[in-house]
Amino acid sequence: MSENPIEKVKVLAESAPPSVGISAAWNYGNTMFVIVLGLLLTPYQLGKLGVEFYGVIMLEMALLSIATLINTSLVKTMVVMAGGKDALSWTDGDKIAKYASFVVCAAGAFAAWLILPGLNIPAGGLTQARWLMVAFCVSQSFSIIVATSQARLMLCQRFDLLNKALIAGQVVQCVVIVALFELFRPSLVLHGLAVLAAAATSRFLIWRYMTTYIS
Repeated sequence: MSENPIEKVKVLAESAPPSVGISAAWNYGNTMFVIVLGLLLTPYQLGKLGVEFYGVIMLEMALLSIATLINTSLVKTMVVMAGGKDALSWTDGDKIAKYASFVVCAAGAFAAWLILPGLNIPAGGLTQARWLMVAFCVSQSFSIIVATSQARLMLCQRFDLLNKALIAGQVVQCVVIVALFELFRPSLVLHGLAVLAAAATSRFLIWRYMTTYIS
């Protein structure tokens, strides 16, 4: 096998056996896991934070949906280009990902300081809401930065590794939320720390799986 990492991805993609059923099972399994985990955690967070502060979390997640679209579009574009045997430079993909992550962080700072004050944030919660927005944006930046690694795993049909990393991130987030909420006074700041811990865990595993599998 060639020592060129780009060629390794192409060879692995071409030699990987068809596994549509297994890949779909992992994807749907991850989705169902996230749904069930969310259903279990939501009543706990509502009880600890209250309806108003929990609503801030939902509001900011909605505002950040554009960042999720950026990450998804970038990954799919790289996979389609590679699958179609078009000339694809992973280096260019990494550069685009870094620029996109910077844009997301800048947009998050803009939203935190200029948009959030105009919204119906609970009294005394603006600073917490700003911190949470920054945490969400940084976590999305982690996702965008490893977009090329995610694309390589998808191209090599290693949806098992990809979804294991995402599931691990969700578990870490839930564990950190419960631990911090039990040890300290529940707040949006603590939720933000859990979001960062989850993003760092899943994105590190995606990068680690990619480097181990392709090396």
